[in-house]
Amino acid sequence: MPRDRRVDREVADLTPTAPPDPPDPPADAVRTIDTGTGTSVRPDTAVEGGTVHELSICHAIAGIVLEHAGDRPVRAVNIRVGQLRQIVPGTLVHCWSLVSQDTALDGSRLRVESVPARVRCAGCGHSWTLSAPVMRCGRCGGQDVSVLHGEEFLITSLELGEA
Repeated sequence: MPRDRRVDREVADLTPTAPPDPPDPPADAVRTIDTGTGTSVRPDTAVEGGTVHELSICHAIAGIVLEHAGDRPVRAVNIRVGQLRQIVPGTLVHCWSLVSQDTALDGSRLRVESVPARVRCAGCGHSWTLSAPVMRCGRCGGQDVSVLHGEEFLITSLELGEA
């Protein structure tokens, strides 16, 4: 039995097409984020640039800081980040300047203390600082290791001005 060509045409007409790309804004209107790796990304392309993680973290930090600072101006926010947290400190600092711009936090500094990853072998008790993401004891070859340091992520202090 021959197929009805009308049905094929109707199905083809329902196939969604991607919307056209928006025009690029003038070069002097584009703000970029320096990722600390020698590249810059536009905030509207942060997903492609890999900074969306740090941007969302900065938004969360800003909310906590504003809640605790009250009416006092914030000069600096000190945080501690473990190397196993997959947060790029330089990118975080640059994202802070973007998130804090034109807010009560404008002009404040984000200071990041990086905590090296340190692990201990359950088999022999040997502990060491990781230089590569290899969770195997260099002394006995055991793979039953526990993380001692490197998973931290916390705001350690705020430097506030007078209200």
